[in-house]
Amino acid sequence: MARFDFPASPTAHSMRPGGSFPGAQQHREKQRVVQHYTASADFMAPAGVTDVLYTIQGGGAGGGGSDGTSGQGASGGASGETVTGVMRVTPGERYTITVGAGGNGGAGGTNGSAGGASTLLGQGVSLRANGGRAGATTGAAATPTGVSGESFVHESHRFAGGAGGAGGSTGNSGLAGGSVDGHAGGAGGGPAAGGGGGGGGGATPFGAGGDGGNANSNGQPAPQSASGAGGGGGGGSDFGVRAGGAGSAGFVRLIYDE
Repeated sequence: MARFDFPASPTAHSMRPGGSFPGAQQHREKQRVVQHYTASADFMAPAGVTDVLYTIQGGGAGGGGSDGTSGQGASGGASGETVTGVMRVTPGERYTITVGAGGNGGAGGTNGSAGGASTLLGQGVSLRANGGRAGATTGAAATPTGVSGESFVHESHRFAGGAGGAGGSTGNSGLAGGSVDGHAGGAGGGPAAGGGGGGGGGATPFGAGGDGGNANSNGQPAPQSASGAGGGGGGGSDFGVRAGGAGSAGFVRLIYDE
């Protein structure tokens, strides 16, 4: 993932050897502030702050629940999208932050639920990272969505979420979820003679998706929830634990100097 670095904070300089001009105001070094939001909130731009580095992560989708009769494992949920960049803000202006929830895993025979979108909205700023698409009970791969939104920014980089892996047919393993920025998607669940393994959940730049469930008589390991922020949950197996794993919630992170 691209990195953004602000220029080094300025240091106060004396106006003459041994001290400053009489009555001159001393300048302090600016401090780096990091605000990490895991729930919806408002952000008010502080006095003197005009540039803010943002990272917006959409919520991951839940894995599908298998029907237990077709032999087909369910697919994992896709992860949410990631948007990062530097935006211009107006000091004293209020900006609204919405953090997308992770989707629930589907019960037996039902699809998972999609992840929620994370947004950052205010004067001159309209940014959105969509949530991941839900895992399907039919085992079809959950494809990632594109990103959307406009902003007055210096730079903006957008990353699609990782796809949810397709569930395996009878006697076959589920497929792994899509990897993103070096983080692997969840592993596909192993097969059994009577059913297919669940697909793995999609990853994000912040961690892995959940593993798909194994198709065996004791159902272990069961489908896993995503471990990384915004990751997709693993799909249920056809012969074992049928319910899918949950996706992880997204976040919004703001960094600025003041």
